[in-house]
Amino acid sequence: MSSVMKLHELIKAAFEHDADSTIKEAMLYSLGGKSKQLRSQLILAMLEDYGVEAMFGYPSAIALEMIQTYSLIHDDLPAMDDDGWRRNQLSNHKQYDEATAILAGDGLLTKAMEVIVTSEYDAALKVAILNELTLASGINGMILGQHYDMQAHHLKHNNDVLKMYSLKTGMLFGAALAIGAHLSNQGYLVDNYRTIGQSLGVAFQIQDDLFDLDKSEAQLGKSKSDMENEKITIVTLSGRKAAIYLMTNTLNDVIESLKRMHQHDYVLTLIESIKQRGY
Repeated sequence: MSSVMKLHELIKAAFEHDADSTIKEAMLYSLGGKSKQLRSQLILAMLEDYGVEAMFGYPSAIALEMIQTYSLIHDDLPAMDDDGWRRNQLSNHKQYDEATAILAGDGLLTKAMEVIVTSEYDAALKVAILNELTLASGINGMILGQHYDMQAHHLKHNNDVLKMYSLKTGMLFGAALAIGAHLSNQGYLVDNYRTIGQSLGVAFQIQDDLFDLDKSEAQLGKSKSDMENEKITIVTLSGRKAAIYLMTNTLNDVIESLKRMHQHDYVLTLIESIKQRGY
């Protein structure tokens, strides 16, 4: 069984003792959408690279996937990007309604914390992982990046857009590598890995911007609201050629940084899968 399928099963199992409700159904609906679980897989790949059993990372991987999914549910809401299609299925608020989608997102964020608190990690590791998750998803991380994204029409320079990317997308990638370092007993390298992960997230976001230009909604599995809303991106500011150059250089820098840290066969295989998506 692939690690993606295994995580899907473990995610469903995490809700077994929760009361049945439309909110629970909505949470599982979005979690069950087609996803590569890339951020979660990075945690597991870090463990494998350091010779730690992947199953040790499952609670952290599940929690991170819950936070990522919560962010997408809220990102799709009419008050945000107003997207009707996500992960090859209707967005949560289209499948259910806006109130249900808001509560489903809230539920996933808090459920993620519950997964870590009730895990078998020791107390110090629980605190370290919760710190990474709250740092990445909180008001100085992903939420701040989403705020900047909502104000993107005011962004005039590449550095401003890249700062937004590093927060909105990069922080959860950074959390993935940082959590992997904690779980692998590489705590002294956590800051380095978090920074590398943020850069990986920036490259991933630039790649997504390029895909928005060239791929259909069916190919992307999601709506193309950024183009419809005429949002400012690296591509719109600098053009396709410059965006491809920046994305390629950033990915190459990430790869070289990781090689200097450790022999990262599994992590680098995941990054290669990102490169193979295109450009």
